[in-house]
Amino acid sequence: MQKEKPQFGEGASVSVMQNPDFEVVSDREQALIMAWANGCSKAVELTDPANVSRPGPKGMLERYAQVNFWFTELGRLINDENRILFEQLVSPVARIENENAGKYEPESTPEDYQSVIPPMGALAGYALPRIFVEHLGLNAGLQPKEVQDRLISGFSIVSEAAKTSATPIELLARTADGIIRQGNVSSEQVLDHILSRGWLEEHHAQSMVDEFKAAASQVAPDLWDVYTELSDEDKTRLDLV
Repeated sequence: MQKEKPQFGEGASVSVMQNPDFEVVSDREQALIMAWANGCSKAVELTDPANVSRPGPKGMLERYAQVNFWFTELGRLINDENRILFEQLVSPVARIENENAGKYEPESTPEDYQSVIPPMGALAGYALPRIFVEHLGLNAGLQPKEVQDRLISGFSIVSEAAKTSATPIELLARTADGIIRQGNVSSEQVLDHILSRGWLEEHHAQSMVDEFKAAASQVAPDLWDVYTELSDEDKTRLDLV
């Protein structure tokens, strides 16, 4: 499996899962491979069978694989609409001065992790597939027809956002706004994936948060209205920044 190990945080894991050697390793080893593709900086802790706050190795494997898959699929869609935007989305981002990585495990990250954020660790790459999964309702027990309808509307939202966005952050803001307007996901669920205190503590990338807020104020009116109406107490309750 070492030869087939995916690039860190690039999400391209389907070919690895199709490798016959993948099936013969333990659930935990599989989860760690998918975590590497996901760019997870605390994979050992999160896949630990003794970690009762997580769903166990098999559950984490499913979560990583799901998010990795949709990051890759959305990337294909975005590439069709806006090649330059796609290249930005799937490229690592250099950490800026005074924004060093937060908590991470050296054994779960590459040597350059302190200086580079992987594509799926950057705010857009992290949040975009997660809010898309929320929109699809894949974990909500929906009927196949409803999931298919949501898939079509979700692809339309991302496609239109890609056509008019100059940066991944703008893409995220426009997509989030469209998903909120569609009405299948609450604004709190969307904000939880984008302005999570946990993500900020992991990356210390306040500049990305600030960039998103600036973009949302310009291109995501519904989302921005919801966020600006939250009190400090609401943000604390929701664990938002």
